[in-house]
Amino acid sequence: MPSGYLDDINQDLKYLRKSHNLPSEKNHITNQCQIPLTTLNIDHKGRVFLCRCDGWLPYSAGHITEFFSLADIHNADTSKLIIKSVNDQKFTYCATTTCRIDKSSKLMDLSTLEIYIGIDISCNYSCPSCRERIIFDQSLEYLDEKKQWADSIIDIIKNETDKSITVIIGSNGETFVSKVYLYIIKELKNLDNVKFVINTNASSVIDHKDLLDDVFFKKVKQFSVSIDAATKDTYEHLRRPGKWENLLKNLNYINSFDLPVTANFVIQKYNFREMLPFVDFCKQYGMLINFTLMTDWGTYHNVNEQLVHLPESPHYDEFRQIVAALPQSLANQVA
Repeated sequence: MPSGYLDDINQDLKYLRKSHNLPSEKNHITNQCQIPLTTLNIDHKGRVFLCRCDGWLPYSAGHITEFFSLADIHNADTSKLIIKSVNDQKFTYCATTTCRIDKSSKLMDLSTLEIYIGIDISCNYSCPSCRERIIFDQSLEYLDEKKQWADSIIDIIKNETDKSITVIIGSNGETFVSKVYLYIIKELKNLDNVKFVINTNASSVIDHKDLLDDVFFKKVKQFSVSIDAATKDTYEHLRRPGKWENLLKNLNYINSFDLPVTANFVIQKYNFREMLPFVDFCKQYGMLINFTLMTDWGTYHNVNEQLVHLPESPHYDEFRQIVAALPQSLANQVA
């Protein structure tokens, strides 16, 4: 058992459950969701979730080192409860207003598997929507433990030869500063049924040309870059201690490989007025756009003051006016 696993490991999940009033049956949702059958998410505590985001489904099936296969995970007691409640359209354990299953069904190809890997929280940035300080642990004890978790994930993936697997690297932490994530990429990039989505802050992609060979790029379905700004001042305030010029240099490098790139923008009080300029900025680089509403990750002590999408926010009307001016496909992301 990993060190510290029993030391109130689920305190953060208890906080999320309380804030979303979970568990609670929903009797008004007619949409269907197959994500629990086709998705794994392993967080920085090694916990396994059957959803793309633990904030949407704050119940863990168990620790990754407890499992040897996808079937093991689906047969865990918590997994059975989750899968049944979703199949019954009760969504008892789901934060449905956040995942937005009430807006549309989430139907998946059951021969596919998405695995979100966020086991290493190490990052060279401290963005205020995510963390209060830079967290970057490179101690041998830390890396040895994380490698054990990585090996468990790798073994599960290697056992699922009948599925087309997308590995989403860096759902927590920064891919290109994490020795753990770079190890996982190296171990998986030669598997025929595996492709990657790479999450990055694009601070140091250009520094890893040794890893970014032809084999790797043939396996990459998409780069997903967190930016949160359309101007130098806002970027350097929210993506600290990032530098705008360095971001642009890395974006140009990524674009040289002609791969799909999605630019992420977490909407909050400090940046929401740059949503429209962000659309223009992304057009310059040919990037797709992903607007997401900021949620409470426990990093802001006054989080409600940052959430401009709430009707009680003094900025709500202005936010809605900006959303109304967006292209419809983008407005739908935050509708």
